[in-house]
Amino acid sequence: TGSGKTLAYVAPLVARRVPCVVLAPSDLLRAQIDATRRALDDDDDDEADQQTNNNAAARRARFLDVVYGGAPAMCVVTPRDALAAFRAVDEAGGRHNRTRPANGGGDAPQQRLCLVVDEADGLLRPLGRYASKGVKEQRTGRAPPGERVARRIVECHPDAQLVAASATVGRPLRRLLDQIIDRDVAVARATTETGAPTPPRRPDDDEISSSSSTPFFARKPGAPRAVSAPAALVAHLVAPFAAPRPKKDAPPKSKSGAEEPARPSKRHLLALREALAATRPRRALVALADDDADLDRVVRELRGDAWPACRLDPQTLLAGPDTTNTGAGRRRGEVLVAPMRGLRGLDVRDLDLVLLLGKPGSPDEYLHVAGRAGRASRAGVALTVAPYHETKVLRSWATQLDVRFIDVPEISLLPPVADLLDDDESEVSSSSSSEEQKAEASPGAGDHRVGVVGLEPA
Repeated sequence: TGSGKTLAYVAPLVARRVPCVVLAPSDLLRAQIDATRRALDDDDDDEADQQTNNNAAARRARFLDVVYGGAPAMCVVTPRDALAAFRAVDEAGGRHNRTRPANGGGDAPQQRLCLVVDEADGLLRPLGRYASKGVKEQRTGRAPPGERVARRIVECHPDAQLVAASATVGRPLRRLLDQIIDRDVAVARATTETGAPTPPRRPDDDEISSSSSTPFFARKPGAPRAVSAPAALVAHLVAPFAAPRPKKDAPPKSKSGAEEPARPSKRHLLALREALAATRPRRALVALADDDADLDRVVRELRGDAWPACRLDPQTLLAGPDTTNTGAGRRRGEVLVAPMRGLRGLDVRDLDLVLLLGKPGSPDEYLHVAGRAGRASRAGVALTVAPYHETKVLRSWATQLDVRFIDVPEISLLPPVADLLDDDESEVSSSSSSEEQKAEASPGAGDHRVGVVGLEPA
């Protein structure tokens, strides 16, 4: 299930009445975590809980109750909701209301708050050593929303436990986390507001190994990358198309000369339609690299080609595949449209194709977006459709991602997804014997599947 790792960590803490705040990067992931938690929790009032989670004001009130009131509950919020709640506190009573009660408003001593930052690298967006000058200038004096929320919570709870969960953890993220929980910074800020805080400290080795003293400390990960692309992704295809390079600092203009919001160009939409017509997926996810793309325009274009397309929203995510799209009529497969930045951590069921329209922002982003397929050992295909100048950069990521990109000279030569998945096989065998047979048949992962259409790995 989606968000399994996050809930496996948080659920035991909530059972021990530890206040937990889960910071999710998108409303889609927040809805998924809440839905999975309700499915696992038999004691909660599902209907009342669902109404609370669907109401933004109720979510913010619950968040403040956990942060300032010490309520022993689990709260899942996005940075937008958390910042709105903090603004309401500042407007109502100023900074003196930003401190928590000594005992959480009750007789029992308050438990240490646990803050879980889900998909931490995407939410905190740490700057690496080789970040461009333009990106660094944009960050000057204005931290990302997720970082501001984390720092605000640490100010209120200097002894809080901060957990960053992500499949891709690197040095920039670790440096940023160290800055957020830095002892001197946290103590200086908290002392100004509360007078006598309990300073945060790092656990000793004895505490890490002892489940009684500090039950939720963990060791620092040693590997720079936790995972690579899922083995169930049988092919990573790259199909370029001709498109002019965008001019720097030149927003698109309409015929009247007025600026237009960014959206996929006609060349991008034509390439998308050709790619879907060639691959014929049963259920596909179209991920747009442009965060400001007009999703409704993309949906209209696909529906004009008789694709049952729709935007990926919480209701569609939790409902699962459209079962009315099968049968004797054999209509085209369902197509879900969403921006890449909102796809991290999502469990979109029964996907056999993830189509990335445009180049992802980084290798890690490609890993997270392509990984929406090939989940739970279900076979899938990742296809990137982008202009020629963008695909050159994408191919250079092959070694870092430990994948083999397969170049397709023209979009019309793309093979059907069913051929890549061996038609009737929708599950990838997990037995070691079958894996050994596949390895003997072909030296490269997935090569035996794409060899029938005459494509070679890049």
